[in-house]
Amino acid sequence: MEYIYTRRDLLKETEKYQYSPYHGREFIDAYYKQRKDFLGGLPSKEKRHDLAHLSGNTFAFLKEFSEHYDKIEVSPDCGFALFLKRFEVSKKIWTYTDENFRPLENAVNDNINLYILFSYCCYLAYIKTRHLSFLNSLIKSNDIITSRRDCYSGVDIEMLQKVIEKELECVQESERY
Repeated sequence: MEYIYTRRDLLKETEKYQYSPYHGREFIDAYYKQRKDFLGGLPSKEKRHDLAHLSGNTFAFLKEFSEHYDKIEVSPDCGFALFLKRFEVSKKIWTYTDENFRPLENAVNDNINLYILFSYCCYLAYIKTRHLSFLNSLIKSNDIITSRRDCYSGVDIEMLQKVIEKELECVQESERY
């Protein structure tokens, strides 16, 4: 069995995940294989790029969350939860948004570094709260990231590797329950 959610570029063709059938252990094994194969194909860490070059209010929001998540209340009403809801509806992360996280006119949604940073924030929120909505979005954003082929120029490879590894740890842990 193949992990079907990363067969095509999910930035170009959005996956809705609606009515997705569950295929049992084979599906879970295919998921693990896809993620491990992806990790094995990443360029070396020497090609690390810093995310500091990113701009846009979305980057600032996610960076602030990632740096201070331990001091931020993560609840269904917090700003990050609203951001997560917008992502769940559109499966897009825009560079510039209004106060309700709707895209502004000059916004683009193809900066893979924003998806990596968002994945990291989902991981932090999940670790802090254990709410499955954060793990769900972590998996979906990593589906988008791992569906891309050869687009890792200018990407923080170290952070990308870390967020995929942390996702795998969280999924393995959740399987035990």
